[in-house]
Amino acid sequence: MKILNKLAPILISIYILITVIIGSSYIFNNSIRFDADISRDFLILDEIQTKKFVFIGPRASGIPGVFHGPLWIYLNLPAYLLGNANPVVVGYGWIVLILVFIFSSYILIKAISNKNTSLIFLILISGVLIPWYHQLLNPFGAFALIPLLMYLLIKYFQKHSKLLLSFILLTLGCMIQFQMAVGGPISLLVFGLLINKVIKSKQYSDFLIFPIFAIPLTSFIIFELRHDFAQLNAVINFLTNKTEIQQTSIITRLLQRVIIMSQHSISLFYDKYLFLNIIVFISFIFQRITNYFKLNKNERLIFNTTFYLYVGYFLISLLFNGTLLIYYWWPLVPLSILMSSLILSKIKTNYLLIILMILIYSQLSYGIKYMRDANNNIGVREDDWKFQINLVENLFDGDEEEFGYFIFTPDVYGYESKAAMIYAIKNHPKKNVIKYSKQPVTYLILAPRDMIREDVNSNVWKDQRLNLDPKLVANRTIEYNDGYIIEKWLFNDELINQDPDPTIDDWLHFR
Repeated sequence: MKILNKLAPILISIYILITVIIGSSYIFNNSIRFDADISRDFLILDEIQTKKFVFIGPRASGIPGVFHGPLWIYLNLPAYLLGNANPVVVGYGWIVLILVFIFSSYILIKAISNKNTSLIFLILISGVLIPWYHQLLNPFGAFALIPLLMYLLIKYFQKHSKLLLSFILLTLGCMIQFQMAVGGPISLLVFGLLINKVIKSKQYSDFLIFPIFAIPLTSFIIFELRHDFAQLNAVINFLTNKTEIQQTSIITRLLQRVIIMSQHSISLFYDKYLFLNIIVFISFIFQRITNYFKLNKNERLIFNTTFYLYVGYFLISLLFNGTLLIYYWWPLVPLSILMSSLILSKIKTNYLLIILMILIYSQLSYGIKYMRDANNNIGVREDDWKFQINLVENLFDGDEEEFGYFIFTPDVYGYESKAAMIYAIKNHPKKNVIKYSKQPVTYLILAPRDMIREDVNSNVWKDQRLNLDPKLVANRTIEYNDGYIIEKWLFNDELINQDPDPTIDDWLHFR
């Protein structure tokens, strides 16, 4: 057993390296997932490069008219600038961010618990992250701050330091910047703990530190003052049911939260092992009752605090009218992993090794299958960077030094091709490319029609938005992968003078 203890760090390091290689395989193939959300982030990165500073980030999907903060975008900015806007370089930046998170989490968890708990956490969290290396989004910021928040909370409860309290408040503000749907409820729960601690300790001067919470939220405050409290009004309208969003019954919400808590957000087992997550969830409940007999005082504090935040979040989420998307609950996974690690650390070594081997097999098999399927999309699916850049490069193959272009997608936002065009234009400085303008040479990038609504197609778009008779035939047509078509038009003065609908220029629709 002593030999095994000595080999453990080496074996765990090898396992982490394997998970990194599997998860990064998509990026090693010079691409990243480039769906609407990720390509939108690159449009905002370009906006920051132009404007130098923005006060809001991507729009929040849960509440119309509400936006996340720009902190995630700024976190990606160094890699974006270093790579001259190349998304693949940003992808390598994601690998760095995940590695920093993994090893800092080990240090933080070890500092408040013990080596065994932190090693188990390291193993489990590494497997969970395999599918995310090539598709990081703003929720990862909140995800990554969970271990830091737990460290600060536990240390604050032990030492009652004003400096620690300040860092807790700053961390909560940053979580809101990254992901409101997580940062907001978690902040409410933590404030409850902090207020209770201040009152019990009678250190009422600590309340004077609470306004520090507003520092990371400065960008929101400035934006609200400049735009007549637009987001605040949007939230009020949402809470008072003054939006067109259909109401979801409280029973439906409760059932969905229970399913997420007992299956998905545990994230220890996948596919055919999913039912085991229910067992893990039940063990949390059982452990909550019996932990006083199994854990020492410090471990009880960690477990109780984690359990309070984990369950408390889902209870507060019942106030949200609708289902919880993965982006809302995924940042809580480190909490469930920490609870699991505490429980597993109390199991005898022989049984623990068997359980860890099953968990490693489950996570690796799922990760390998997931990344194999993902890699098959490189260059052939529209939500892939290599697909999009190869698509728009067709526009630059002609001899013309100047051309205009338009993009049609059934998705009103159509971020993918827009972001790819920005990058391509930067890499062809000798070409004068005019966005959404009819020129003597004009290219149309046309995505396939909507699969549900047949009336949302490029012919209708040409007629109603572009003011171009769909019966006319392009001078050249290129059929591309995934149903995309590129049309090259040589417009005469008459067609150029037929101005398109002004609303066709929806470039900044994410604002």
